[in-house]
Amino acid sequence: MDHAPDVRTFPFSAFPAHEKNCKLPKFPLANLEKSVTLYSWYRKPPTYLTYCRERKPVHETVHRYINMAESYTCFDKLTAHTHTFKKVTKKKRIGVVRTDNHGLIYAYCLGKADRYEALQASTQLYILENKFEPVIPLRDTEIVGCYRQELIDCPQWERENYEKAKNGADNAAWTAEAFSKAFNCPIYESLDEMADPELFDGILIGNCSWYGEDHVELAMPFIKKGIPIFIDKPFASNAKDAALLLKAAREYNCPVFCSSILYYDDMNRALLDKKLGKTHLVVSTFGASMHQRNASVHTLSALLGAVRYSNGDDYKVESITYIGTGDPTQSRGSTSDGAKEPHNEIYRVEFADGTLGILNMEGFGHYAFHVEVYAETGISSEYSVEQSLRGGIVEISYDFAKMIDTRIPPIEYDRIFEFVATIDAGLRSREEGRTVTLQEIADEAGWTFGISDKPAEEEKK
Repeated sequence: MDHAPDVRTFPFSAFPAHEKNCKLPKFPLANLEKSVTLYSWYRKPPTYLTYCRERKPVHETVHRYINMAESYTCFDKLTAHTHTFKKVTKKKRIGVVRTDNHGLIYAYCLGKADRYEALQASTQLYILENKFEPVIPLRDTEIVGCYRQELIDCPQWERENYEKAKNGADNAAWTAEAFSKAFNCPIYESLDEMADPELFDGILIGNCSWYGEDHVELAMPFIKKGIPIFIDKPFASNAKDAALLLKAAREYNCPVFCSSILYYDDMNRALLDKKLGKTHLVVSTFGASMHQRNASVHTLSALLGAVRYSNGDDYKVESITYIGTGDPTQSRGSTSDGAKEPHNEIYRVEFADGTLGILNMEGFGHYAFHVEVYAETGISSEYSVEQSLRGGIVEISYDFAKMIDTRIPPIEYDRIFEFVATIDAGLRSREEGRTVTLQEIADEAGWTFGISDKPAEEEKK
């Protein structure tokens, strides 16, 4: 079926208003090409109604679009007229390693799931279903397997939560069994067994850990087999591990992708429309110590995202300096060796073009993300809370799926290394009381800046 009938012949059971060109609720749809706005609804065929009866109850509008997304993709803007679609003949097979909250919310954008079971498996699914406007999975990807990670392999923070989940204190989070039920996929007991290009077209490593200290162990089997991989932030626990992974990606010709949601967040993407001119100062605020990498990378990425969308992709971080703290007797948590973390940390980030950034890490005093941009023609001050993060989740899922096809990383490896090296430099600055350059960290890790990972034709574009 290459052409859908005129939707005016369809009964609209979900909405009484169905006049020509009437505008119905808009959705942040991962399954359609970017910039597409949906104005029309499709009725579910009997075969899909049967499927719905056999599975747990889900929001009717979700199934309505999942069915359309399963086989077709839209090219032109959908209106209440005849539409043209392109058939999707083969789906990209995605495997998920570490089935925690982050693994599940990304997977929910990449494959059709049983919503009831997914809600049991994740306490963060509400991010994708804010105000009854659910995110819909990409039309050409599916989740076909997950890895059962033994407790001994889990970071300490995640291990404690896994035990809570087993005891029923925290739903069924962090368990492969719950994930498997949600996506109706098999559980693999071995990474080597999973690392098979005949089984998987792409791998996603989720992460709710503070440090990412096991990412080399989890990712390397897939990199060596050339399977495209998305590694959730933090990419690595230190710059040396980051360099090791990225060098391996080049050696085995395996595209690797990593990003914080805040790097793609709508809060920063809106700067493209504000047209404030060159940005001179960005202040990024979030409650996290620099040492807690899975959270501090968000604060850093929100800052870098603001510079990216206002000054362009060719920015370069030169150095970082620890410049102060609030009440040092207060603490959000402790380091791995039991030392107390400062309650409030402030860092100055310097860019090669003279732009300045401030990382304001306020401990538990400030949980929502806040970015202030001071530019040539105006000021922007925006918040991004969890419910508004789904735009970044969808964009990252879209870019990951695209990378599987093109085998071109959507973010340069220098950028991925920069995410890790800036945190390393910040920690050293705090410990030694001096400005630390990224070049210093790169030299120690054996990383060379300036090597492009895009084909020559892409560089010309």
